[in-house]
Amino acid sequence: MRIIFIVLFALHMLYAQVMNQKMILSANLATEDAAQSLYDAEKFFQENTQANALRKMHKLSVDMELLEPYVLVTVQPITSLNVKNKLHYLLQSKFPQNFVVDNIKKVVKKAKNQPKMIKNPISTATKLKPKVAQKLQPTPSASQQVDKSTSQVKKNSFVTKIEQFWHSLDSEWLGLIFLALAGFLLVYRSAKQISKIKSLQKEVSKYQNKIEGEMNTMGDKHA
Repeated sequence: MRIIFIVLFALHMLYAQVMNQKMILSANLATEDAAQSLYDAEKFFQENTQANALRKMHKLSVDMELLEPYVLVTVQPITSLNVKNKLHYLLQSKFPQNFVVDNIKKVVKKAKNQPKMIKNPISTATKLKPKVAQKLQPTPSASQQVDKSTSQVKKNSFVTKIEQFWHSLDSEWLGLIFLALAGFLLVYRSAKQISKIKSLQKEVSKYQNKIEGEMNTMGDKHA
């Protein structure tokens, strides 16, 4: 019984912990590609009933953020591991390269006279100032950084697959796994106790047979 309470408490602490993270769906150098990614994300949340319900329940917002020289499409705020796993599972078909980072305001830099959030995906490319749009165009150094990042991702493909498998697990499945583990431990403990009781019974029966044999021998001698 104690094991069940411990497992349930661990599950509660695991899924009730408060987080402050954001999920990055895409990072583009061109504003047109970023606007298309934002449009695809909004369309996905509207068409997918599970994603739409999750968005309404946890008040998730899909936005564009400027992190020079990239334009990021993000989903935030992610406040629990349960929301994180569900989002990753639902979005991995549409945005397979999505990943989660801590929502630290200092990381995102604002361009001068440019708002942090870009709400309208259709008019994004036309509203950006020419200087900002020029900064967001691909450069040789940025291409080299992307190539290095790609090679690093290939090296860590095994770790990535493990992380994707972990995030694809839904909270219900994780709960069932923990409960199954608790049940296995209880069954193992009960079987161990039963085996101990049986061994004690065997020893007691042997001792009783020995005493009965000695008493019978003594009775025969006196007779």
